[in-house]
Amino acid sequence: MARTGAGDEAVRAAVQRHALAHPVWGHRKVCALVRHDGIAVSEASVLRIMHELGLCCRPDQKERRQLTTKGR
Repeated sequence: MARTGAGDEAVRAAVQRHALAHPVWGHRKVCALVRHDGIAVSEASVLRIMHELGLCCRPDQKERRQLTTKGR
């Protein structure tokens, strides 16, 4: 069920503004900035909006270092 309303549009605009200004920041930091702007929003809502707008950055997919079986 999609939410509509003026409040949701204000949240969406704030999330988009902060996410585009800082493209490598995740949803938690964007959520903190939106809250700092005075808009009450949950992290889950920010994550959902970022996914819908295609603004989620992929986490680093670094390979884990394999320990040798011989030891050091």
